Amino acid sequence: MNTTKVSLANALMSILQTKPFNKITVKNVVDECGLTRQTFYNHFGDMYELVEWTCLQAIKESLQDNSDYDHWQKGLYKLMLAIKKNSLLVNNMQRSQNRDILVKYIYKIINNYVITVVEKQAYGLDIAQDDKNFVAHFYSLAFMAIIVEWIKNGMKADPKEVSDKIGTLLKGNFRNDLQKYVKS
Repeated sequence: MNTTKVSLANALMSILQTKPFNKITVKNVVDECGLTRQTFYNHFGDMYELVEWTCLQAIKESLQDNSDYDHWQKGLYKLMLAIKKNSLLVNNMQRSQNRDILVKYIYKIINNYVITVVEKQAYGLDIAQDDKNFVAHFYSLAFMAIIVEWIKNGMKADPKEVSDKIGTLLKGNFRNDLQKYVKS
């Protein structure tokens, strides 16, 4: 892993302890970790790229080895735990004027994960890629809406309970929904 990016991400997380995201500048971040502005821009185009990378790194680990149908529920649970663990960053983004960026990041992470699950469930079925993408998009939006609401409500609900309820609701549905799009 790139240690410079990790240093910048750690600096951001440290500053978030005392300052809201929309008040943090590149200068604040590089001063915190002893790097130069040029070093920052060698790795990130702006603060939003740093936030995105930081979020993706924190969450990527939670979804590793959980992108198949038998483990997607565990992956969702681990995603929620990762979000809760990084609540400082998530809550700062949620309260800022840039909350849409947080929703975009969460969607991107979930959609990449769900596409992998859908592709595995579609194995052996003759389905157009657009239809698989639509099914993945549908489920991604549902998961994202639940997670964003959970964040807005202060992450009070138990992530295990939430993921279990979703798992109960969706048991067998990925494959069933994909079969509706099989070419005749």
